[in-house]
Amino acid sequence: MDAELQQLVDTEQLDAALAAKLEALKPGSCCQHRSWGNGKVKAWDTASRQIIIDFTGKAGHPMAFEFAAASLKPLAHDHVISRLLNDPAAVRAEAKASPAAFMRNVIQSLGKEASAERIEAALVPALFPATDWKKWWDAAKREMKKDAHFTVPSRRTEAITLHDAPPDRKQNALEAYRAAVGAKAKIPALDELARHWKEINDPAVFQEVSADVDAILAKMPASQSALAVELCMARDDFAAAAGQAPNPSAFQRFLPRELKHLVNLIEVLPAAKQGRCLERVKLLSADKWSTMAAALMPMANSRLAEVIINSYKADGRFDQVLSLLARLIRERNLHYDFLHWLGRNRSGEFASLINVELFAAILSVLEFEQLGGTRKASRLEDLLLTDKDLLKGLLAAASEDQIRDVARAVLQSPAFEELDKRSLLAALVKLYPYVQSMITKAEAGRSAPSASPGAAETQQPIIVSWESLRRRQAELEELVQKKIPENSREIGVARSYGDLRENHEFKAAKEMQTVLMRRKAELEAMLVAAQGTDFKNASATEVNIGTIVDLTDTASGEKLSYTILGAWDSAPERGIISYMTAVASALMKKTTGTEVDLPQEGSAPRRVRIDSIRPYAS
Repeated sequence: MDAELQQLVDTEQLDAALAAKLEALKPGSCCQHRSWGNGKVKAWDTASRQIIIDFTGKAGHPMAFEFAAASLKPLAHDHVISRLLNDPAAVRAEAKASPAAFMRNVIQSLGKEASAERIEAALVPALFPATDWKKWWDAAKREMKKDAHFTVPSRRTEAITLHDAPPDRKQNALEAYRAAVGAKAKIPALDELARHWKEINDPAVFQEVSADVDAILAKMPASQSALAVELCMARDDFAAAAGQAPNPSAFQRFLPRELKHLVNLIEVLPAAKQGRCLERVKLLSADKWSTMAAALMPMANSRLAEVIINSYKADGRFDQVLSLLARLIRERNLHYDFLHWLGRNRSGEFASLINVELFAAILSVLEFEQLGGTRKASRLEDLLLTDKDLLKGLLAAASEDQIRDVARAVLQSPAFEELDKRSLLAALVKLYPYVQSMITKAEAGRSAPSASPGAAETQQPIIVSWESLRRRQAELEELVQKKIPENSREIGVARSYGDLRENHEFKAAKEMQTVLMRRKAELEAMLVAAQGTDFKNASATEVNIGTIVDLTDTASGEKLSYTILGAWDSAPERGIISYMTAVASALMKKTTGTEVDLPQEGSAPRRVRIDSIRPYAS
């Protein structure tokens, strides 16, 4: 042990177990911290019991002995990160001169974590800037694939393997397939056989494998349809590699008839196989595909939507898919993942869809996901909040009234945390300064009730369905009974690490506490104002909450139907709208035979005639 540490242990100023951990963090050694990244130990300050570390972008950072020992990961002197910190120019020159040799050191350093994704995170920008990385990485992969000592997987999340001696890939692939048990294990083994078929090229092996896969598929139940479909795809890829015909009947047997179930099945597949699966469905559907594609579009994620769009293009019907997408945007009926894709690919052929209607659709999806308690649409939310050019493009052709509607919708939306909402509103004000006064007044109005003693008594109740009320109550109950206590325990554990100024875990737990308590306050305020109902005995003499309204467009003759329910009830794809929407407000208190102008975002009002009014529940 280091003499200085030993002296502290001998004088009982330092625990022996702690000293043993600090032994690996001597001055000059390198380390990693989960939040602050890579660093080099500069010095020990035994008087104040601190280690001084030069982190990347955070030089001379002091850490208490106890906190450093608990939160730092020591790195060996030959670890690729240590080498980069000590002599980056020499390491960079080595990587350029011999990528494969350099990758040996990288894989030995990262071990089982040496996936393409992890390697990029570790080496960019320390080795190369992000702009130069792809070119170098592609060259390094080519060299590794030529060298039999490396096994480079197709997935970025799987680790690259470095072998002591070149493996016999042909024999290994056969042995791996024969040793694999069950459909899930057979799929990667089949992929490996297909990859090395040129070396195998044995008809007897093909017959053996095909018969084995067919036997497995014959025993698989309908409850394993997704796994069976993936196995069918792997079998057909293997057949194609061997120059044999696929077996579409096995694939078709496991496909659900209902489109919703088909989409659910495809989304369970690995991302890289989802589009390919739908391509095969398209080939099997033949003349039914056109109708199926239009019905699939509202449920399609970005990978499936690309297949559908490309099929329209191939048939020379791109204008039809644009019209379809425009209608689904107006109806707020597109998948959050496709909306993210559309926002990222907004130039060129999709430019006509980038408008205020798309903003409204994005906001609607974010609200739906937030109210459902999921974070599935977080990438879409991040895109809207961080890509200011997207916001500018969405609102470029909007009128002043539409811009004000957008600002009002953002103010009232529950989809954003307070800081994110303020950031989005600030971006709006920067683009359209005239909304500043409206936002200021609205925020003043939000704070006014708390200053008025009689506000609670005069506040109008919000009518909601019992089902939506129970969902909010369940969310509040989970917050109070589970999430907030768990967070309190995390704060207690983080506090025990000491030195709160340097304690990232404590800060993160406190930030989460703020988020949870704010949501608790929001839910409590909502529930206080809410009045539950089952919509029974609603009068059908005029349009009201709890009625179904059948309409006819006076210009086109198109039939429409709206079910007007509570403030938290919204399913536009089924015609269910909240009584607080603009459409419901226009219809309220109207009687059969009355003609009404229904507001439409981005276009002139639509004149409709009320044909009938009936109760939602009797």
